[in-house]
Amino acid sequence: MRQKPNRSSRTLLALAVLTAALPYSFAQEDEEDVFTLSPFTVDASDDVGYAATSTLAGSRLNSNLEDIANSVSVFTPEFMEDIGAVDEADLMAYSSSAVVEATEQTGAVLGGSFVGTGFQFRLRGMVASRTRDYFESFIPGDTYNSGRFDEARGANSILFGIGGAGGILNTTTKKAIPGRDFGSVGITAGIDNYDSLRSTLDYNWGINEKFAVRLNGLWQDSDKWRDYEFKNDERINLAATYKLAEKTTLRASYENVNLVNTHNRDFVAKDRISAWTENGSTLVTNPNQGPQAAIGIKRYNNGTKKAPLRERIIYVDDDQGWRNTQGLYFTDSFTNNDALLDFELAPLDAYYSGPGNFMDSEFDNLTVALEAEPIDNLFVELAYNKQDRDSIGYDLGQEAYAVRGEPSPFWFGNSLENRETNEYQGDLFVEGNWNQSIQLWDTTNYRATAAYELNTKSDWTGRHVIAALWSQSERNRYRVGSKLGVDDPIAGNPEAGRNRVFARNYIQNPGNASEYFVPSWENMSTIQVDRDGDGTLETIGTQWATNSLSDDTRKNTGQQLSSQSFLFRDRVIFTMGYREEEVDESVRTALDPETGATLRDPETGLKIFSEDYTELSRTVDNFSYGVVGEVTDWLRVLYNNSENFDIPGNSLGLIPDNSLRPVLEGISEEYGVMLKLLDNRVSIRAAYYENTSANDARGFSVEPNVIARNDRILDEAIAQDLIGSSEADLLRYVGSTWDLADKETSGWELSMTANPTENWRFTMNVTSSETVETNMLQRTRALKDDMLATWTGFGLDLPIPGVDGRTIASEIENFNDWFRDMTAVEGLKSYGHRDFQARLFTRYDFNDGPLKGFYIGGGYRYSDAPFVGILQTADISDELRQDIVETGATIDGREIYGFDTSEVDLLFGYKTKVNWLGDKKKEKLSIQLNLKDLLQENDYSIVRIQDAGNMTRARVVAPTKVSLSAKLSF
Repeated sequence: MRQKPNRSSRTLLALAVLTAALPYSFAQEDEEDVFTLSPFTVDASDDVGYAATSTLAGSRLNSNLEDIANSVSVFTPEFMEDIGAVDEADLMAYSSSAVVEATEQTGAVLGGSFVGTGFQFRLRGMVASRTRDYFESFIPGDTYNSGRFDEARGANSILFGIGGAGGILNTTTKKAIPGRDFGSVGITAGIDNYDSLRSTLDYNWGINEKFAVRLNGLWQDSDKWRDYEFKNDERINLAATYKLAEKTTLRASYENVNLVNTHNRDFVAKDRISAWTENGSTLVTNPNQGPQAAIGIKRYNNGTKKAPLRERIIYVDDDQGWRNTQGLYFTDSFTNNDALLDFELAPLDAYYSGPGNFMDSEFDNLTVALEAEPIDNLFVELAYNKQDRDSIGYDLGQEAYAVRGEPSPFWFGNSLENRETNEYQGDLFVEGNWNQSIQLWDTTNYRATAAYELNTKSDWTGRHVIAALWSQSERNRYRVGSKLGVDDPIAGNPEAGRNRVFARNYIQNPGNASEYFVPSWENMSTIQVDRDGDGTLETIGTQWATNSLSDDTRKNTGQQLSSQSFLFRDRVIFTMGYREEEVDESVRTALDPETGATLRDPETGLKIFSEDYTELSRTVDNFSYGVVGEVTDWLRVLYNNSENFDIPGNSLGLIPDNSLRPVLEGISEEYGVMLKLLDNRVSIRAAYYENTSANDARGFSVEPNVIARNDRILDEAIAQDLIGSSEADLLRYVGSTWDLADKETSGWELSMTANPTENWRFTMNVTSSETVETNMLQRTRALKDDMLATWTGFGLDLPIPGVDGRTIASEIENFNDWFRDMTAVEGLKSYGHRDFQARLFTRYDFNDGPLKGFYIGGGYRYSDAPFVGILQTADISDELRQDIVETGATIDGREIYGFDTSEVDLLFGYKTKVNWLGDKKKEKLSIQLNLKDLLQENDYSIVRIQDAGNMTRARVVAPTKVSLSAKLSF
């Protein structure tokens, strides 16, 4: 693990970055501007305040925002600076169409993983994608080298090719500009809850009128508001521009990112203690006592007594000793997976992952583009992009994010037979088994685009831009997930529970958040255990036992034709495009593609990759079009109809035959108006939209509820001679926890951007919408009737081993309960959806008088209460209603809603000119204070409530964030 520098060294490094470029600068006061070479390059020179004028996010051609029919919002550099944005999450907080992914729509209780990169979000209730310079990107975004961000909402594969039905967030990186020298250095310090330091450098060296290089650098060391949570980020981006000829320009950019950060799980801990504490925290006195679930006491491994080859090994951080808890006791709650809302037992500022949790990643990104106008009005772009990711991370399973009690009077210690007194009896503890994730990703992109401008010189047939595009992308992802266990397995497969090593920390001072952490895996390289039960201790090592393996390649080749036509004296602008994509996929895991059997190394028993790949080829196409009509010089009407497709990651297959997931398809349709008022100082856009997506793959817990349950029943039917093995094998399913669902979203969006006066800027956006889930559990639904008929045919009273009293009848009942719970919202709502959201931000500058140079501003963000649960019937008992209301939720018929939220941000700043560099032209200095999330009305937000009234998921609300920044522009 990389070592974090101490505070003094961080300050010195920040000052070094702040001053490094100054001696080499040519202090120029002029603002940076961007020149336009071709239809493929954005011209931001006319952007004022928060108002952008042009974008590529309409048709992949440079267009005025007022000329495109699809919904696009631009986050300009001034807006990014005013809100103190450093990453995509800060920007998306000001999009009323965006919702941060909080695992509302997944089966995971705590959700999130190190598999992806960056924060996850939805647009218009649907999956969204991110791109960089319109190349699909897996590099976490940052504002240090970003010229602007474009949020394009709705399905539109003409714009971004493969991507989510909700839309995309594209980063346009800063380009080198010939003929000019300019730059800036900045430093930002986190105050109060956030002890952080961030420094940035931006320097453009215009060597001559043809050649320029631009250097952007970032150094960030952030301790977040919880112990052990941090982010260290070091980045460098070198860009160059060379004008080979008057109409030919070569651009290149290389970025290297070294990012070490913790896994941001901000969920309230799970309750594994309330049943015990509410019954007096009873301690076990009889070592032969069985489980007592009624008072919250259970027993590991279903109470199986300690015996050779039946270990459950834990490392106790308090005394650096090893224990064996096989057959011993632990506590639990009345209802599994509830959120623990007793914050004296589970403080909100606890970070359960502790010091061993982090992801260490290196990213590389190289882009080269040649733009030319070989003949008049014909523009060509040839572009190449290469991205790499090399990551290793350490994380914990969901059970680590829970608080338990210790009722056991003894444990076995390092000896199987000799019981030892448990000095921690009665204490609280947290515990977990460590996971390791290794990820090697790379993507290679090629893109060739040609655009021709045709001017008929007729008032009616107008002018046209016709474009053709060819692209090819190959993405490779190699991922290995492992669990920490003994390197010489005790029994069974290496990754099996009895071979895993758990880390435990006892809490001596309940409520002290600094004690609520799982000990690091770094302390667990060797263990001592009596494997044979003869009292002899044996020192053995630990290993990372492979648990999940995925190696997939996706190669797609696309062709596209698009056009933008300006007709009837530019009163009608018509945009259309057609795209076809050929996609070849191959994936291999640790499963045999033919039989579904797990493959293992014959010597170590570790899971290994199959030598055979599952391959799939498919061709998809879509058509999009839009029209904008000018009614008056201040009013335009619009219509847009666009389609998209997305190729899902296929490391996890679908039942019944482990087939690869189908293409995710989306359609967007919208109608609206655009207004330009007060001499174009105010821009308003209002639109009604309808979005649909099909074949959305999600984690529905299919594996335990369908695959494993079906296997149990078939195995017992074979044992009772009710069916032959060969016949039973034909009825088995191979797949994962995933299944498919569709979704429909409709609503309206209103946005306004204004510069009412020279020193006042304002932006606002509002969304009112509804999202409905449809066609849920598609694969399970298709086989459900035949599967239940097969089970019933074996006899409802047939006992199924494993749990006392379990029969086929109870298995069917449990399956139906699960199916009902998973599809309860079908046709009604979508978890996590908020019907109404509003965002606004403003800034005012004092240009004269005693306050000259000062500026103030602020923002307001409102989100309606999210949909968090559904009741089976609206006719519920007063007791259940009270249980739900006590969580803070509200009930509307069958629907359960969480908290609405209101957040306020404030901005205070001062700008002046200084002459620190001794040149004729002065530098600009700004000092700025940002306060984010000032209201903090609730300590937590509700994510999910079950129909029984228990809250299974809740998110911790982070405290107010205060930052002070300074920027010197020259």
